[in-house]
Parts: sequence; C-alpha cells; structure tokens
Amino acid sequence: MAARIRMRWGDAVDDDEVPTALPAPVVTQHGNQKTVVEYRKNDKGEVIKQTVKYKVVNVEKKVYKVREHRDRQLWHKGRWLQPTKL
Repeated sequence: MAARIRMRWGDAVDDDEVPTALPAPVVTQHGNQKTVVEYRKNDKGEVIKQTVKYKVVNVEKKVYKVREHRDRQLWHKGRWLQPTKL
C-alpha cells in the first residue's frame, strides 16, 4: 500500500513546494452563524489562516400608514370637545 501524503496549509517547508496563489476565501453559513476563512501572507512571508465568525440578525421594521388630513377631519368629535353653554 502506498501511503498518501497530503500537504496541509501550514506544513510547507520549501518555497518550491508552496503554491504561489493562496486559496480562495471559504464562506459557510449554519443557521444564523456565518464563518469566513481567509488565507493571507504576513510581512515575513508566512501563510496566515484567518477565521472570522459573524452572527446574522434579520431586523424587521413595521411601517404604519400615514393618515391624511381629510381623514382626521371626518372623525366624530366627542361630547367633551363641544362648547358648553352658560
């Protein structure tokens, strides 16, 4: 049996083995949690794996219909608003 040797992202020893292009960012979402995994190089040339987790929140806003001025004029005026006679 031939054993497969799989190179991990941080196991590269020589510059000849290291691919020049970094892997593309990976975005996964489970429920309301979004995870982004990115690879970048620092000042020393080392490959850095950065994992960022976000919480996704849906915000719903209720919008009320604005009544027109004419609608308010047609409202019934209660007894307490009528002028009293002395």
